[in-house]
Amino acid sequence: MRQAVKRALRRSKKFWGFTPRKIDRIRIDWPGALVNLGECKQVNYESDKYDGELREDFHRFKGNVEIFAADQAQPDGREILVIIGKFAIKPEGIVD
Repeated sequence: MRQAVKRALRRSKKFWGFTPRKIDRIRIDWPGALVNLGECKQVNYESDKYDGELREDFHRFKGNVEIFAADQAQPDGREILVIIGKFAIKPEGIVD
């Protein structure tokens, strides 16, 4: 198993509190450039972290967090968004 996958598994277990139910391998052709779309005020997501029940959650950022898009779509048509800022992914969630 590659070191990057091992690190990702450790981080996932630290955040969720248990071993991931599944591992998906995705191919990313890293873009040649990123386009700044502006400030990212919050992220909304679905999670079953706390009790196994899927629920909607969100994190509202306090500081300067920016969102970037790849300069072109992936070969399969999917897009890449990158959020950059001073925040951390911790067991209690996103913390800034």
